[in-house]
Amino acid sequence: MEGKLDSQIVLERFDGYYGGSPDLPPVGPAKLKKVVFKMLPEPSTRVAALKAGEIQIAEDIPVDVTKDLKNDPDVKIVTTQGTRCYMIELNNQKITDHRVRQALNYAVNWDEILTAIYGGHAHRLSTAFLPSGFGFDDSIKPYPYDPEKAKQLLKEAGYKTM
Repeated sequence: MEGKLDSQIVLERFDGYYGGSPDLPPVGPAKLKKVVFKMLPEPSTRVAALKAGEIQIAEDIPVDVTKDLKNDPDVKIVTTQGTRCYMIELNNQKITDHRVRQALNYAVNWDEILTAIYGGHAHRLSTAFLPSGFGFDDSIKPYPYDPEKAKQLLKEAGYKTM
């Protein structure tokens, strides 16, 4: 092993490795003899290195660039679930009426926003739990976009709507 965290890290297979626990596949020696992790903080540098064949894997590619990369026959796009969750905190002392919080959920077209910003590479969540994490419950569905329901709830809470 060699390297610096600000440039690259080189890992080489240890042929004397016992293979790992049979209960935690994959079992056996690593398939690759050597792996080099290059630190390329600038997205355009990562993309250029990928297109030039200087690297085989790149992560955190900007969404708008993936459209062009999909048309490159030498590049394969693979997506995976991320670890980021963005949310608006509505359960606070300023918005105490649950109908107003529900109305805000119904009033925002999250699917349209996610498509416009992330180009289809994001998933809408119903809670703050990620699908890959402990506590996720796929039976809970996100609020649908329903502006009329939002207006109704705001009226019930005593607010005037247009």
